[in-house]
Amino acid sequence: MVVQVGHLVPYGHTTEHGTVVFEAIRSALAHEQSVDVSFSGIAFVSTSFVNASFVELLQHMDLQELMRRIRIRDSSSQINDLIKRRLKTEAAALA
Repeated sequence: MVVQVGHLVPYGHTTEHGTVVFEAIRSALAHEQSVDVSFSGIAFVSTSFVNASFVELLQHMDLQELMRRIRIRDSSSQINDLIKRRLKTEAAALA
């Protein structure tokens, strides 16, 4: 299954938009073993967006499971780097 961020929200700048994406990812993971998250058409995301959309998933699964079940595609290096950095930082804080 593919979660198309650009079809859910106009941009990745706010916590509110991050929450919309989080709910879509969480719902998809409830029905599928793995989920692709496509950032096609989204050039930039903020820390608050990543916290709401991805870091929140750490409340439902550990980092290893999250990385095994979610694949980021059609994204910029800024998006990839921010998601990785925030997830690793928060996973370490939860450990």
